[in-house]
Amino acid sequence: SLEEINIPTNVTKLIDTFYKCANLKEITLPERLIEIGFTTFAECTSLTSIKIPASVTSIGSQAFSRCTSLKTIFFQSQTPPSGGFSMFPKNTGMKIYVPQGYTYDYKSKDSYWKDYEKFLVGFDYQNGIADVDYNQCADFYSNLYLSYVANEHIVRTTSGDYYEYKSNFPI
Repeated sequence: SLEEINIPTNVTKLIDTFYKCANLKEITLPERLIEIGFTTFAECTSLTSIKIPASVTSIGSQAFSRCTSLKTIFFQSQTPPSGGFSMFPKNTGMKIYVPQGYTYDYKSKDSYWKDYEKFLVGFDYQNGIADVDYNQCADFYSNLYLSYVANEHIVRTTSGDYYEYKSNFPI
């Protein structure tokens, strides 16, 4: 049973290649890859992470569908590839990292990318820093009181706990 694959550098297109490779845990995609086609990695249920090279311009329908363990997808390109329906699973806790400052480009690429809007996170690949999604903090912030102490923001939750709040954005 195939657990790891390093795809040769001269491969530019994959279609239905590793469908139902349930034990496949690690994939290294070549830097010259252009297309990840229909069901290429569908039902690779042991796959947890994948790095999509900047050269990829197209991801086909169901390319990673039913990859139930997939939690992390890293896109290297500032330009989002065209997508297909159900190209990725919508696993709880999954993150799709894209170059920092380009999440809007991915969200607005096409209707297929719109389905993954809540999974997209900007990532600074040079410094290893991810953007914070302030929308996911809405429940936390709705239960806060704000106090000012020596020009620093101190936040108190309704349970009485205190946290230091540092941000360029006012509460």
